[in-house]
This record gives sequence, structure tokens and C-alpha cells, in this order.
Amino acid sequence: MNLFLFMLKRQTNQGVTYQFPLLWHFVYSLARPDWLILLLVAASGCTSSYHRAQAQLPPEPAAALTLRLAEAEQAQRLAREAAQKLCNNLRHGDRREDLEVAFDRLEAAAYELQRRVLAARDAEEKCGKSDNSAAAIERLNIRALAWIAYVETHRDPDTPSRVGALEVLLE
Repeated sequence: MNLFLFMLKRQTNQGVTYQFPLLWHFVYSLARPDWLILLLVAASGCTSSYHRAQAQLPPEPAAALTLRLAEAEQAQRLAREAAQKLCNNLRHGDRREDLEVAFDRLEAAAYELQRRVLAARDAEEKCGKSDNSAAAIERLNIRALAWIAYVETHRDPDTPSRVGALEVLLE
């Protein structure tokens, strides 16, 4: 502690001052027991949320893969529904604000699908690849990338054939 104080001290004509009073105050406040207790409680809360999530997963790797694939399929259905709503909005010529919301919805659904695909890929690595799971994951990954590319390319209202490109993806 004395070494730390020595590093902070600076000699002036009026006596000794500290160069970093805020840093010293921060370090001193962290050394108080109530802060340490609060820090330990917060750290234990984080681990409990991980334990709860882990408890929801099946213990067998093959069952975890099946669960992750089902979650990815559900995310694919939600992305398809968001794309269908966007297509209907584009056909009816809705207001720009409504179209932006629909594009945001599709983008969020596409990123959620991509996240679920990555989780399925992780589960697949833990239990081993099979032809069926690899093909399903690849198909879902291609679909997620296609939705994301569509949103990035066709968000601008001046882009031609927004409806046509979306109808192709919906098929």
C-alpha cells in the first residue's frame, strides 16, 4: 500500500498532493467490505443464470442437437412470417415508417435465426456430425444469410424489384 501511495504522491511548494485523487478514491472505496460483499453477490448471480440455462438443456448431446435444430426451425418459421408481412406491406404500398418497421422485424428475425443456427452447429460439434443434421444446419444457415442479404440490399426505397426478390426468397 505504501508503494501505491508513493507512486501517487507529488511534491509541490505547498506540501504533498496526490496526482490521481479519483483513482485513489476508487481504489479505497473498493477495499471497503460492503463493496466486496456486493461484488461477490453480483458474481454469484451471474453464475446462477448460467446454471439455469444449462439445466434446461438435455444431458445427452444428441438430444441437445435435436433441441437446437428445433429452435432453429422455429426461428426460420418466424423469419418467414416476418418476410411475408414485409411482402404484404410492400405490395400495399404502406408508409415508409411501416416498411422500416417491417424491415427491422425481418432483420431481427434473420439474426435470431443465424444465432440459433450457430447454437445448433455448436451442439453438432459436441455430439458428432451426421448427414441429416449437417444438411439441415447448412440449409438454415443459407436461409439466414439470404434474409440478411435481402434486408441489407433492399432496405433503400429506391431499390428496384423489392417485392420480386422477396417473393423468390419466400418460395
